[in-house]
Amino acid sequence: MKKIYDFIENTVGMDKVAHFFGVAFAAIIVSLVFAKVNPGYHPATYAACGFAGGVIVAVAKEALDFFSGNDFENFDLMDIAYSVLGAFVSFLVALALL
Repeated sequence: MKKIYDFIENTVGMDKVAHFFGVAFAAIIVSLVFAKVNPGYHPATYAACGFAGGVIVAVAKEALDFFSGNDFENFDLMDIAYSVLGAFVSFLVALALL
């Protein structure tokens, strides 16, 4: 298990893994809330709403990083890429669950 952790930490970085899982979790929550609030739609609609919510969260977070300081050291476009990948995985999971 330590070898897997070291491999992920050295190749991708824990920051990107946190973005992936954080946005995936947020997108699943958005999908499930939308499914409970608005019943009767096709399951792909709920999954797509979760994906859109995840992308919005990712872009809003990076926009906040970009405009919050003068040095722009926290801004990274790869964070958005890993966040969108996490939202896409949550889209597939939501399709399987709903």
